[in-house]
Amino acid sequence: MKVLRQKGGAVLLVILAVSSLILPLIQGVWLDTQLEYQFRRYHFNKLQARWNAHAGISLSLLRLYIFKGVEKSVPKQWESLVRPVLDQIWRFPFMWPLLPTEDMLESERESLQSLTKLSFLKGSYLISITAEDGLLDINDLSSPLPFLRDFTYDTLFNLLWNAAQEDLELKEEYDEKDIQEILNNLSDWTDLDSESQNGGSEELIEDGQYPLNRSFISVEEIKKTPQVTLKIFEILEPHITTYGSKSLNINYAKQEMLKALNFSPALIEQILLRTQIDSEFYQPFSGEKDFCDFVREQGFDWCGELKTAYQTLDMLSFDFPMSFRIKSNGEYRGQWVELEGLLYDLSSSAIRYQKAVYREQERQKNKGKAVSLRQNPSEDLQKDKKEQLKFDYSYYKSLVIMFLKESL
Repeated sequence: MKVLRQKGGAVLLVILAVSSLILPLIQGVWLDTQLEYQFRRYHFNKLQARWNAHAGISLSLLRLYIFKGVEKSVPKQWESLVRPVLDQIWRFPFMWPLLPTEDMLESERESLQSLTKLSFLKGSYLISITAEDGLLDINDLSSPLPFLRDFTYDTLFNLLWNAAQEDLELKEEYDEKDIQEILNNLSDWTDLDSESQNGGSEELIEDGQYPLNRSFISVEEIKKTPQVTLKIFEILEPHITTYGSKSLNINYAKQEMLKALNFSPALIEQILLRTQIDSEFYQPFSGEKDFCDFVREQGFDWCGELKTAYQTLDMLSFDFPMSFRIKSNGEYRGQWVELEGLLYDLSSSAIRYQKAVYREQERQKNKGKAVSLRQNPSEDLQKDKKEQLKFDYSYYKSLVIMFLKESL
């Protein structure tokens, strides 16, 4: 009996010893399994959120294709009437699944819930579309068109100067000369010569040859130029683009941009009442005459002053927008992915630029003379639209789609 007890005790000791060795191994395997599961689930949720964001991009492109297709078929004389309706196709933000509102009937709520259940999309997305035409193209600082180059430079100068006057820290740090040097550095990046606009020759910097003498590829790239600090970038970034339409569309310009155009606060308020989609007075300007008459009625001769300074108003536009920035935020089980893309109307932008070059050539030929360049601009514009739609490869292939960035 004593021997059996001794053997049983030995076996128990062996079992305890083996268990003490196996238990940490089991715990390690279990922990690794849990970590692997969490890792896989995190990436699966991210992937699902990314595809939800892609769904938002696809819907946005569909809305823009519909808008551009309808816009191209609208006669010039009807544009001012239908623009508020057409702009609704792309301007309102959209999310899925749709959320019920407080004033919804119970039957409508049930119908919305049934529609959501039928969807194959799990999770949600939120999309917004903005027009790039209300921004200044930073690459126009070295445009071959003198009026566009000078207008871009002056407007960006006013934008920075106004921001500096409203910020005590910036006001102490930057004067007129400092702002001019910043803009000259940006111009040096895009021009083709080797002479700095700040004087001397273009120099080398640590990251390679500066400047690169090419167009900026993205807005973020301006941070590589000297004196463009984070603060300066934050001021410029909301108001510039590298995919501009070679003009500034007043109908989509922001308040800070209108201020940079030297409009008074009272006039800015009146303009925004006409151009903001949530305003009860929303009625975008139909053209140069409509806008200049409106400004004149407010007691300002801004158009006359601008024409005196630049000999033209070709740097302004009031047409339907040509390029759009799409932001789509996809969500799945608490994970978010933001995709940003751009739809660029290459054909329309090329035609607008071609017209501007033609007019500038005529001005140079007839300098000092009043010359009527077109007998009927509206007819010419309609003819250009019809010619675009005749292309065998279809107008829509001139709409260039670019994915700009993805934020995880």
